[in-house]
Amino acid sequence: PMPRRIVLPNIRSDLIRVPTFSLLAGGQGTLGEGELFGQIALVTPDIASAAISEHLLRIQPRSHEIASLLYAYLSSMVGKRLLRSTGVGTKLLGLRPDLVLRLPLPAIDDGKLAAVFANVTRATIARTTAVRCEAEAFQIIEQEVLPLWLA
Repeated sequence: PMPRRIVLPNIRSDLIRVPTFSLLAGGQGTLGEGELFGQIALVTPDIASAAISEHLLRIQPRSHEIASLLYAYLSSMVGKRLLRSTGVGTKLLGLRPDLVLRLPLPAIDDGKLAAVFANVTRATIARTTAVRCEAEAFQIIEQEVLPLWLA
């Protein structure tokens, strides 16, 4: 599917965009296993230019290392369930930022923190490279292969 773009409103860009190495959490939803509610994503340069809606909870850690730790932790089954436990509401839950801020974090030494940061950094580079390569492949098909084939 082709992504649709919205017209940016006439407001400061920091109100609709988030810096790289911020975290985005599915901030509204239900507790179904396939739901995006409570899923965590790390903002990489390819995402940082996109507008982010109010349906995503923005988490901006103090450093890239802490962002990597939070991303890895909140992506785990335990972390995801703890994050979802901060949801309030009846049918459609919403994450409560004040409760998210009080979630317990595992203690981690500097060596493990550095290893988590290095692995998450390598993974984000690989993912953004893959997205760029995929876009280039699509462009070749759309601009070079299909016009000749359909002519």
